[in-house]
Amino acid sequence: REVAGQADRSFGEVRREALRTEGVLGGIGRGVSLLGPVLLGVGAAAAAGLGAVAAFGLKAAAAQEQSLIALESLLGGAKEAKAVFADLQKFAATTPFELPQILDVTKRFLTFSKTVGLAQDQLIPFLTTVGNIASVTGSGAEGMSRVALALGQIASKGRLSLEELGQISEALPGFSGIAAIAAARGTTTAQAMEDISKGTVGAKEGVAALIKGMASFKGAAGAMAKQSQTLLGLFSTFKDDISAALISGFDPVLPELKKTLGDLTPVFKDAVAQIAPVLGELLTTLGPLIGSLAQGIVPI
Repeated sequence: REVAGQADRSFGEVRREALRTEGVLGGIGRGVSLLGPVLLGVGAAAAAGLGAVAAFGLKAAAAQEQSLIALESLLGGAKEAKAVFADLQKFAATTPFELPQILDVTKRFLTFSKTVGLAQDQLIPFLTTVGNIASVTGSGAEGMSRVALALGQIASKGRLSLEELGQISEALPGFSGIAAIAAARGTTTAQAMEDISKGTVGAKEGVAALIKGMASFKGAAGAMAKQSQTLLGLFSTFKDDISAALISGFDPVLPELKKTLGDLTPVFKDAVAQIAPVLGELLTTLGPLIGSLAQGIVPI
């Protein structure tokens, strides 16, 4: 009986240990079952994030390709276009403005610069002057674009006019184009206005005087550098840097991607052409049913 009792106690101890082990394993199992959806969620979020980054990179690389084509047309060669684009990337990275905004102003500058005697190597100084005054007056990238547009119109007319001066003053609150012309000519603002009205101030002289006046505008010097250190400025720099890194990664594979897209386009076109009639018939069939359902729901 004593031996039997010891055996029963041993079996009881084994059974208790087994139950404890089962509880531990059950807890682990429940933990894993709870952790599973979390891991799946993290994986899905990571995949979505990578997809968004890839899409952003492809869009940036495609935009660069189009910008290079435009610059090549304006500058007369692919080598010159790539050199200018690289300079613009560096410039944008140190300013509160994003690269696409700088490219917009650059293209406007290149369309009128030769007409008013501005050389290609004056592009960055021009962007700096206009960017500084746009920063200090709070007009931002839109102000830069409007100024470049007005200067281009002056170049096209071949003379200064009060209309374009008005556009520049609206784009840059506090800046007086007439005062800039008067200062450059050493006359009064009244005399400058009279000369401009008579059409005796040529485009080359007028644009040079306006740029000089913008450069000497109070508080303009170094305004972009200050703005670039604000939260918005730093975020702009962050986007430019990320865009440049992604472009360098996607640029080598663009030819293959374009070839693949060209090969897939007729395939998808044929598939859509076959599916479209079926979808049309389905919608035609479901239309009355949906209308009847809606009429039945409305009284409720």
